[in-house]
Amino acid sequence: PSAQMVVGQLVDDPLINQSVVTDAAGIPLTSALQSRQSIGQAPQFQAHVLQDSGQFFIGQLRVGTISTKESIHVSVRINRPDGSFAGVASVALNPQYFTGFYQSMRLGEGYTVVLIGLDGVVRSRHPSDAAFDPALLFAALKEQPTGNFRDAKHFYSYRCLPNYPLTVLVGVSSEAAMASYYQRRNVYFGSVIGISLLMLLFTSLRVRNLKQQRILHERYRALMEQSFDALVLVEMKTQQVIEVNPKFTELLGYSLPADAPLFVNRFIVDKQSNLDHVYNVILPTQRVVSAETRLFRRKCGTLINVERVGSVIHVDGKDIFLASMRDVTAERRRQAELSRDVEFARTVQRELLPCVASTDFVEIQTLYYPKNFVNGDSYHLEWQQQGTLLRGFLIDVSGHGMATALQTTALSVLLRETASNGLSLFDQ
Repeated sequence: PSAQMVVGQLVDDPLINQSVVTDAAGIPLTSALQSRQSIGQAPQFQAHVLQDSGQFFIGQLRVGTISTKESIHVSVRINRPDGSFAGVASVALNPQYFTGFYQSMRLGEGYTVVLIGLDGVVRSRHPSDAAFDPALLFAALKEQPTGNFRDAKHFYSYRCLPNYPLTVLVGVSSEAAMASYYQRRNVYFGSVIGISLLMLLFTSLRVRNLKQQRILHERYRALMEQSFDALVLVEMKTQQVIEVNPKFTELLGYSLPADAPLFVNRFIVDKQSNLDHVYNVILPTQRVVSAETRLFRRKCGTLINVERVGSVIHVDGKDIFLASMRDVTAERRRQAELSRDVEFARTVQRELLPCVASTDFVEIQTLYYPKNFVNGDSYHLEWQQQGTLLRGFLIDVSGHGMATALQTTALSVLLRETASNGLSLFDQ
């Protein structure tokens, strides 16, 4: 009855093509599709017949025996009290279980995300036509389970998923801005690894409800505690925080159950009406939050800027918002300081421009409109010989920005000093 209850909960899940519990011969004892067709020759059954590895079997993408749909099969062995083989519990996952999430992350142009098994078979990839050389990956895996490598056109980072025969590969083309790659690689890599592990753990939780729920809980806790980013799970209906990891406590100072009940309005600086609109209208529709910067309040009262990404997941009949966050306060401060410096340079550059009066015979009008705040264009005009001779110069240094403006300013000062030394135009 307990197996029928668990399998019954998976019938309406669009990401589950089939769930089945079989006897030792491969005949279904209970099936979400109400089928008695044997899966005794299927890989997800045969992998557990001869020995108990104590691990999940994660199969290749193939058409299911019962569901007749392309699926990734995840199965676990069931033993009798004496340790002998009693059957298997198997779940057939829709490939969109992984690819749908990777597509929603919007990592940007030039990025590749691949979920590949240690058997060399790609379980999921985004974009769908992404190409890479598996030989380079497996050569790197022989050295260490986590690391980096490159080919002629891409840089890659990879990591083996603990307790699973799978590897997550994140790549970026060499044409992408290297500065952006180094700045954001760890953020995206950590997010992909963290969410992929969470998704696999949630799948494992459904399967291991048939056998070892306690082991799944311990693995889930290890993931939360070892994540690179601050993670928080919020029940959307009540806006109450139901789980945080140590990085979240380190970032904002709140922990559970010490600060329970904890609601999002305690640390997100916004009106309650705006929060209600986000959790009741926007998130149920969009299901995914791209990278955004919000103002958060620490437990001690200080305010920080936090970059947040997240998605809505469905667990035990409830919509849960899973968010990954990092502190960008220092980064925003550096950007503000740079903006002030550029504005100061703009003021200095404009003050160096001359103000030349018109005469009864000559009317002078000027317009200075740089493309950026500062640039490489400048000019100088001045009357000489008691207003009978107008001399000046124009400067156009190739490029834009602060470096070009500094060269222009230095050249302008040099030319003005030369023009004021009394030499003839030829000598100057």
